[in-house]
Amino acid sequence: MFDDSIIRQARNVNLPEFLMSRGEPIKQMGRDGRYGPRYRHEVHTSLIFQNSQYIWNSHQGKERRGNAVDFVQLWYGWDFKTAISELTGETYTPTNPTIPQPKQKPNPVETFNPPNEGKNINRVIAYLSKTRKIQYETIKKCLSSKILSVDENNNAVFKILDENKIIVGAEVVGTLTDKRFKQIAANTKPGYGFTLKTGKTQDKACFFESPIDLLSYYDLFQNQLTSHYLVSTAGLKESIVTATIDRYDLDFHNVWICTDADQAGRDFAERMSGTYGFNVHLPSDGFKDWNDILKKQKAASGF
Repeated sequence: MFDDSIIRQARNVNLPEFLMSRGEPIKQMGRDGRYGPRYRHEVHTSLIFQNSQYIWNSHQGKERRGNAVDFVQLWYGWDFKTAISELTGETYTPTNPTIPQPKQKPNPVETFNPPNEGKNINRVIAYLSKTRKIQYETIKKCLSSKILSVDENNNAVFKILDENKIIVGAEVVGTLTDKRFKQIAANTKPGYGFTLKTGKTQDKACFFESPIDLLSYYDLFQNQLTSHYLVSTAGLKESIVTATIDRYDLDFHNVWICTDADQAGRDFAERMSGTYGFNVHLPSDGFKDWNDILKKQKAASGF
């Protein structure tokens, strides 16, 4: 058995350096964070390293994190003794050597089929403008960009497009004021969120919990949003944040987390800021979300 000092040494091995020495495609992410440079696996883009720690945001449908020993056991299929030996160079003779298992290929994503289109787009327009107080010009912008429609049940469909403008998913929001309904359409592509672009080119990004908050924020700060991707994370999905940043090669200093001001939103924003160094902009003055602020502002102006 290895003594405790060797085990501690293994757990604290610099993962990016170790993995690059074995030929893994690891790339540094922008500028250094608070605790040193961050790296991303170029194939598994939700897999991030910093010093001896890793975070894998979407491994088999759940988040994994840990130290160097944890990771090499997961990645290479090594047992504990082999992991310690490989990380530190200390040798031993295992009684039952473990054969590294081949990496499993991710299951293919099924083809996305958008919800059946409805005919009453006026129902969606009325809900967004009258109930949610979103400006008609903002709604018109979404309609002309073909990222907003209505389904056969009169729900608002916020379409998710990839970088080639192909529909790869949707967030569906009910339009009844007395009954809340939210749904992520089946087979929505992981790592993508409903996105509104501002300006001719984009080099910044703001992330929200829902399309309604995204559009509300746009109305509130429209004049300041001149070169931004505004992205819904369909709740609090870190994988959408990291995949979007990687997809458009954004500088971490040009990223804002704009979640709700409730406990879950604050915890998410704090973790994202601490891990990646992102900026944080949350609703203030006791408001829970950006739509609450917009509705209050509209009420004060008599809208």
